[in-house]
Order: sequence, then structure tokens, then C-alpha cells
Amino acid sequence: MSGYTPPSDKAINLLAAPQLAGLVVVILALHLIASEQFLLFHTLVELLRILVLGGLFVLAWHTRKWADNHFLRVVGISAIFVASLELFHTLSYRGLGLLGQDDGNLPTQLWVAFRLMEASAFLLAALLVGKAVFPNRILVGYASSTVLLGLSIAAGVFPDAFLDPGGLTPFKVNAEYLIAVTFGVAMAVLYTRRKKFDGRVHWLIQASLAFNILATLSFTRYVSVYGLANEIGHYFLLVSAYLIYRGILVAGLATPYQVLFRDLRHHQKHLSELVEERTAQLHQSEQLNQSFLEHSPAALLLLDEHARVVLANPAAARLTGYSREELLGMSLQAVDAGNHRGGITTQLEQVGQAGVGHFESSWRHKNGQTREVELSVQAFDGVVTHGFCLFARDVSQQRADLRRIEFLARYDALTELPNRTRFEELAQQRLQRARHTGQKGLLVYIDLDNFKDINDSLGHYMGDALLRAIGQRLLALGDLQRLFGRSSGDEFIGLLEVGAGEGVMATELARIQQAVVEPVTVNGHQLLTTVSVGVSAFPDDGQDFTTLYRNADTAMYAAKEGGRNTWRRFDKTMQEKALERQVLLSELRGALARDELSIHYQPQLRLANRELVGAEALLRWHHPKLGEVSPARFIPIAEESGLIVEIGEWVLREVCRQGRAWQDAGLPPVTLAVNLSAIQFQRPDLPETVARILESTGFSERHLELELTESVLAGDEARVANTITRLKTYNIQVAIDDFGTGYSSMAYLNRFAVDKLKIDQSFVRDMTTDRNSASVVTAIIRLAHSLDLRVIAEGVESEQQATSLQHLGCDEAQGYLFSSPVPPKSFVALLEAQVTHG
Repeated sequence: MSGYTPPSDKAINLLAAPQLAGLVVVILALHLIASEQFLLFHTLVELLRILVLGGLFVLAWHTRKWADNHFLRVVGISAIFVASLELFHTLSYRGLGLLGQDDGNLPTQLWVAFRLMEASAFLLAALLVGKAVFPNRILVGYASSTVLLGLSIAAGVFPDAFLDPGGLTPFKVNAEYLIAVTFGVAMAVLYTRRKKFDGRVHWLIQASLAFNILATLSFTRYVSVYGLANEIGHYFLLVSAYLIYRGILVAGLATPYQVLFRDLRHHQKHLSELVEERTAQLHQSEQLNQSFLEHSPAALLLLDEHARVVLANPAAARLTGYSREELLGMSLQAVDAGNHRGGITTQLEQVGQAGVGHFESSWRHKNGQTREVELSVQAFDGVVTHGFCLFARDVSQQRADLRRIEFLARYDALTELPNRTRFEELAQQRLQRARHTGQKGLLVYIDLDNFKDINDSLGHYMGDALLRAIGQRLLALGDLQRLFGRSSGDEFIGLLEVGAGEGVMATELARIQQAVVEPVTVNGHQLLTTVSVGVSAFPDDGQDFTTLYRNADTAMYAAKEGGRNTWRRFDKTMQEKALERQVLLSELRGALARDELSIHYQPQLRLANRELVGAEALLRWHHPKLGEVSPARFIPIAEESGLIVEIGEWVLREVCRQGRAWQDAGLPPVTLAVNLSAIQFQRPDLPETVARILESTGFSERHLELELTESVLAGDEARVANTITRLKTYNIQVAIDDFGTGYSSMAYLNRFAVDKLKIDQSFVRDMTTDRNSASVVTAIIRLAHSLDLRVIAEGVESEQQATSLQHLGCDEAQGYLFSSPVPPKSFVALLEAQVTHG
């Protein structure tokens, strides 16, 4: 805790005058015992060492799971096995005779065995300081070594170490020198690792090893096991054990207790400081809460159990128009304007049962205006009072933007006629009804003749005025039997449930032509146009919208070829396009195998600094006889035939392979966007297929973006949400392509975890000349940013468009202003140019 520092305590004296004095007294007492009874002296010294070794093992073993002292682990675990051999050495010592054989060789062999093990343990521990040590492996290793040494001695394999009357054997003397050298090497290694130890502990261990060396050298000099050299060696051995006892056992056991009692001494002072600190924190927290309440942009209201306001912040006053004083005691029902069943009281009762609730409502401002609000309510159950904590957020503008986008998604902003998507929905419903009733009718495809000339000569404003007027005239012709819509550009469509006879057909088409060709006066200019109309009759020329639309389109082109300003009904001679489709389908089936397909990349730039940040991958087909085949011709065929699955997977794999190759070449990473067809998206194994391709190519999922059209998202919502969620588990970015032209809905933006919206080029193209298109673009950008989504505009062809988009906050753009789609080598040149000039 801040501000508290416990006072320092005097460090434990690991070796001071009192300890040294005690050691001297013990040595003198042992000397007196040795002069009278050497066997007792020897037994006492060895037992003292065994006790120290046992203590080392207990400390090391019980701290192995939480202490990070690798030196202690090795020395401590080995100590129990050194102690076991030393115990056998003590029990077999000449004169004690507890193991049967009463001579000097057996205890001396055991001595050599445990001293070699002890020296090697210190050397191994020094070498492993700071490295990973596994206690169980150390335990098994030393246990195995102990058993092998014991068995070799028992079986007579171990060399003799003492002979009567010769004394020490050469093996024993050489072994002692080897032990001394091993201890010396351990000292040197420990010195190089001294920074890993407490300074006092390090020098006590070094001193212990030094006395071990002195003891070892002494044990090379005695002739009798009761000799003076043997006695001096045991004194050195005792001092060595005492130093280890002080350096490891005392430091490892006494230090924690000193810390414990030091903390107890300072506990009272610590508690006092803690109380002061917590009091200050509570005071600061109270100030922060008050500041949050006053400055929060969200309206915050505390309600009692009867929905009366007991606390309101300034944001609540701004949202309702009532002052904070007026709000106090006011029932929330006074501002609630929602049409939900039971009103706000019923909803609060439901929150009281569930504990928490999130819902939308409408509040009535003091001036009478209605605001749409999003409410988050938390019930609280206090000791004395009960009530609700309510956060309200004004979403009026967001909902207005959404309604505008949803309208524009279904209706043409210029003419207010249903757009192609909405018209198809309504037409499908009427055709289904006609199939049940047997009603016959016509689908008409209306195309204005030479409309481009009006745009080019008088400007888009005049062209839009003409389209608006024609749209209003067609809207006026509409009734329960006649439905009209705008397909695109200067093209309109109509569904007429009036029969399919030649006379009826001629009458209806004459009405349409009369409505369209009537002059339109705009700013003193009289605008005139004619129309080419294609007609398909149902059920004769098709029973579903797609077939009827395709056939009417074919007939319309026949009308244009027939001189324009006329109409044609679809007939069998117009099947050439169907034949062309079959030819294209046949050739398309082998296009991949013949290596006729390729990918071009259209750069995507960050508008803020015009930096190249990505590219859209676009499929191209170069046929050896047909030449360059337009994607608009072959992609619909690929989708209808199912070939799009195989082709789409190849595109995805090729893009990922190419992206990884660029990265390996040292080019800056960019996001590569790949379009997915509805058929691809419907496949249940799509996420796994994408993940498999990413893994096989090594391309980063962070730089792959999958583009989905809005029509894809309008299917089975549960399936769509599941597929997108699975894609997101692989960190793959998802974008909505051509946003604003289809089923634009905030509902699916909230449900589906998309990352980016792409504004359709039809809005971008007209945004600088058409206020409706500009409004659509503004609404989409505002909506996307409110949902933390990025926005990219496609079809940017002029600097004016790019500048306008940048001012509106659009994040990225692509279009012919920056670059047309280019082959991989040309795209590499663009990347390299950016690196060069970057």
C-alpha cells in the first residue's frame, strides 16, 4: 500500500562471537572425550554431522514446490543419502562392531563412498545454480547411486581402503585427494556464481568447503583409525558441518520467523496507516462518483420502487427538458411516451424480477418533442430502500439514420419507386398469388433511349430531374394491378397483372410510353426522351421473377436493336443469349485447368494520407478465342452452375499464396479483400476451408478480409450468425460489400460481427451532384462509426469525390482515381513505389 514502508530490522547474525565461542567449547569437550574414549568421540562427531545432513534434507524437500533455491535442492536431497552411508560408517567403526565385521576396512570404504558422494553433490549443486532442477530426478539419482555403492562394498567389488597392519591403501589416499580437488572445484564454481547468493551465506558455504578440504587432507595421514590425524580431521569435519548448519539451516529457518515477528511488531502501525489510506481513498472515490454523475454524457436516474425520481444528473435534465429540481419526485410515467404494452411500470416490474433489463422506449421532452432512448436498468435492494438505477441514451439521430438507410435500401431515393431488390420481393409475392389464381400478366423492362446524351450535354442535375419526373409518372400509374420500380440508372421495370393478350399488351405499353415520352420542363429546358421496352408474359415466358426478368431484358435489347422507341415481346428466337450462356459455361468448366483465370488487384488507400493499405482481389478470364470475358458475364453463370465454389476456393488460395509471397519478399503487409458469393457462404465448411487455406499458405489471417453482399446476410439469420462467428474465431475480417443497395439493417449490423462497410459506387458516383446520394453516404459513415466499424468507398473516380469522402470521415477508398485493377506485377510496383517514397 502506498505511503507505508516497514522499518528495517537488524539482519540475523549467522556467525558471531557467541557462536564461535560455543563451537570452541564443543571442540574442547570432544577433545577430552577423545583422549579417554576415541570411539565415543568418533560416534558423537558423526552423529552431529548426520543430524545436520538430515536437517538439510528436510528443509530442501519441504520447500521444493515453492522455493526457487536450486543449490539447496541438490545439496539437501543428496544429504539424506550421504547421511545414510555415514550412519553405516559410524555403526561399522572398529570397536563398535554393530555390523558384524570389526576391522578398519569396511568403515573406511563406507567413508570414501559417502565423501565422494558429498563432494560431487556440492559440485553438481554449484553447476546447476540458476538452472531448472527436478527434485524427483535428483532423489532417484542419488538413491540409485547409494544402492550401487552399498552393493559394491557388500559384494567386495569396492577397492580396499584400510589394511592391517599396513594402514591406508593407495586407493584411499588417492580418493581423498580426488575428494579435496572436487571440493576445490566446487568452491571455484560457487565463486563465479556468488551474485546468486546472499553474501554471508556464500562465504559460510565457501568456508565449509575449505574445512572439508582440510579434513580430507588430514584423513590421508593417519595409520591407525584412532590416530591423531584422524582426530584432527574429525574436528575439521565438525567445523565444516557447523558452518553449513549456520549458513543454510539457520538462514533458511530463522529468517522467515524473524520476518514474521517483525511484521507482528509493525502490524499495529500498519493498520493505522491503512485506515488513514482507505479513508482518503473513500473520500476520493466519493468525489469521483460525484464527478461522474455530474459530467456523464448518459442520463442517469435513480428511481424508488414506485418509479419516482430520487436522483438525476444534468444529462437527464437535458434529455427530458425538466430541471433536476422538477425531476425529483416526478414519476417516470410523466416522460414515458412509448407504446409498449403496460408502459414503463410493467417493464420496471420485469426488471425487478430479473434484476437487470435493457430495452428501448420513447420519452416526451418538456417541449412536446419525442426522443427515442435506449435504457439500461439495474434493480437494487438496499437495507432500507428499494428501487432502480437507470441509464438512458438518446438514440434519436441514430434511429433516424437507420430509418433513412432502410428506406434507401428498399426504395430509390431519386424517384421514390421501389428499387430492384424491393421490386423483386413484391413481384415474387404477386407472382405466387397469380400462380394460385391463374392470373396472367406482363413483366416490362423500360430503358430510356439516349439518356446518356442528356447527362453529357445538360449535366446530371437535368438527367436526375428527368428521371424523377418519369418515376413520379410511373408511380401515378401504379395500382393494385400495376407495380413499377427503378432497376438501375435509366432503367425501370413494371409488373402488370392485366392479362397477356395482344390487345391488352398494346394498350398497357401505350400508356407507359405516353407517360414517359411526355416532355419535362426543367429550368427552361424541355427534356424529351423515348423508351425501348422489353416484355415477357407469365406464365408463358416464365413462372418466376428471375426468368421473366431475364427474358424481358433480352426483349428490351431486341427493341433497341430494332430502332429504339418501340417494344418487343420475348420469343424463342431470342435464345441466343441462352446459347451463349451454355457456351460460356462449357468453356468455364475447363478454365482453371487451362490456366485461363487470373487475379487482378485494385488498390485500397487510407484517405487521410493516401497510403496504400489494401487491395480488392478481382477475378479475370482470358479466353484464347473469346478474349477477355467480362466478370459480369461469367460470374453469374459460375454461381448458377455451382462452379463458383471451386473457382472461389482457387481465388482464395491464390490470393493467400500471393500475399504470403509478397510478405516473404519484404514488401509491406496489406489487407487483401476477397469477395464471397452467396453459394460459397452457404457451405457449412466455409470457416474450416478458409482456415485450412491460411494454414497451408502461411498467410496471416489479420491481412485477409472476406467481402459479403447484403443479400447474403438476409438469409437464415441463425446460420449466417454462426458462420460469421466461426470465421471470427480465426481472426478473419468480414466486410459488407455494396452497403446501402440491399437489405441495409442495423439489426444485422448488431447481430453479425462485421468489421467494415463498403459504400456502393452508385452512391459515390452521384454524391457530389445529388443531395440524396450525399445523404446516403453521410448516413452510412455516421452509422458505421457509431458501431465502431470502418468504412471504405468504392468507385472513386474524381478528386472531388475523394475530398468529400475524407471530409465526411470515410476511412478508405478505391477507384480509378487511384488505380484500375492491375495484375500482381503492377501491384508489386505500387507497393515498392510506396516503400521508396514512404
